[in-house]
Amino acid sequence: MNYLKSVVIITLMTSLISCSKDDNTPETEITAKKVYVAGAIFNGANYMAVYWKDNEVVNLGSLGDISLAIDIAVANDNTVYACGYSNQGTGNQAVYWKQSPSDNYPNTYNLTATGESVAYDMMVINSDMYVVGYETVSGKKVAVYWKNGEKHQLTDGANNAIAQSIAVNDEGKLFFGGYETSGSDMIGKVWSDFYATTTYNAGVGHSYINSISIPKHNVYAAGIQQQPLYVVTYWKDDVPYTLTDGSSNAFARKIQAVSNNNVTDVYIIGDQNVNGVYTATLWKNDVAQPLTNSTNVTTPYGLFVDGTDVYIAFQENTSTSVTIPKYLKNNVETILPLDGGSSGIVRAIEVK
Repeated sequence: MNYLKSVVIITLMTSLISCSKDDNTPETEITAKKVYVAGAIFNGANYMAVYWKDNEVVNLGSLGDISLAIDIAVANDNTVYACGYSNQGTGNQAVYWKQSPSDNYPNTYNLTATGESVAYDMMVINSDMYVVGYETVSGKKVAVYWKNGEKHQLTDGANNAIAQSIAVNDEGKLFFGGYETSGSDMIGKVWSDFYATTTYNAGVGHSYINSISIPKHNVYAAGIQQQPLYVVTYWKDDVPYTLTDGSSNAFARKIQAVSNNNVTDVYIIGDQNVNGVYTATLWKNDVAQPLTNSTNVTTPYGLFVDGTDVYIAFQENTSTSVTIPKYLKNNVETILPLDGGSSGIVRAIEVK
């Protein structure tokens, strides 16, 4: 979600430099950046939501519950937010967690009181927190977003719909990506409070939007189209670009478009079937690059581009059915600790 969720600030402490060798000239100090990854660890009974701060595990979920942190955002004051779901045996409930620098432990907040719901993506803008997902009303999934916990419906409940991503343009307008059903098909949609809903579909089977990014005012959306196998597709505004040839299934998980000096680089992560094994892949400006040389199934979920650094959170499924949580920084791999658990999954990454 992730990218536009919070502004990354590097604080440079400088002082006047004198030519005298006797002067005490302090060195420039650069605040070290932290890597935050959202996901869950299997504790022997259930998966429990966690986030990693560098190599430190911070528990979000409660023992006995099934929970997953799907996205993470870090505010300018270093307050950590995460969203996802918690299941106490009565179905998934959309939740968010919040941990300020003065909190010893994260606090949990329910976003809905009744009905199944899940929160997929979030963004912190100044002092406002936005979360997107769905809640179930009268048996239908309704695409919604919450602003500071207050719910706003994006669809009317006539069809099942899910909002999976949020972004904001240079005018402060909010956009939400996801899908809505039409008969037996899923149809990719981008909703906005200020513009008409945009439909993304070539008229062949399913399509859906997993992720959106707006570097300035152009809306970039990434997902899949069925032709008849699933192909990785992204749209710039409403113009589609396919990145795989349709000879095997492939999926786009996250997109980030970065504009500098009127040049926009488009990063997309996903996975494609290569010789029978789904392999994590990065597409930069439409050019594919495998992320690992593993013969195991690898799936990327989190993306964060910070200047020239590209961070990607992914997981590897081993031959012994163990899932290993990892992230890459410029293709250098870090294995995340399991804190006594047996498996771990990742869903998002942010750097602050």
